[in-house]
Amino acid sequence: MSVPSEVEKAFALGATKYMLKSSTSPKQLAALVEQTLGKK
Repeated sequence: MSVPSEVEKAFALGATKYMLKSSTSPKQLAALVEQTLGKK
């Protein structure tokens, strides 16, 4: 799985969420991308 330092680095670079693609359905992933891009 992810190394905690990599997650911390991602947040330091501006990430606002952390999610595992392997535990997310394509529909959930698409919804998150749309929300993130502001399409709601």
